[in-house]
Amino acid sequence: MAYSNSARQLIQIEIGKDYTKEAAWDIATTYSAGDKVSVGDTNYVSLKNTNLAKAPGTSQSFWAVQPSMSSVNPPIFGFLCTGKTGAGDVVLKAIDDTAEITIPNTAFVVGVSYPIYLAKIVSAPAGMSFVGYR
Repeated sequence: MAYSNSARQLIQIEIGKDYTKEAAWDIATTYSAGDKVSVGDTNYVSLKNTNLAKAPGTSQSFWAVQPSMSSVNPPIFGFLCTGKTGAGDVVLKAIDDTAEITIPNTAFVVGVSYPIYLAKIVSAPAGMSFVGYR
């Protein structure tokens, strides 16, 4: 399936980053309304600006629990190969799939999108790049 940008948000995929989980909450960080964090396996969104040292899960007036991103709103529902100069395999993990999937980089075509609920690209050869879309 060819890629088309019909009002989709593009995200530069960082190799190794888990897209089903927000960054971990940090007591020393001041969060703004709408900022998202995780504590354990739960994602939260900040309800207020100047949200400092208020722990998610214990400060309901400052944080709201987000639904499971893997079942309700996967952050990445497809990805596009944007560069391919390295040799080797691409290892990825799909949402709700416990096994990693290994795909030879020769299977990827630059400019073609691959619809998959992507948790993360675990590893890829140097010179390969991807963007995700939601």
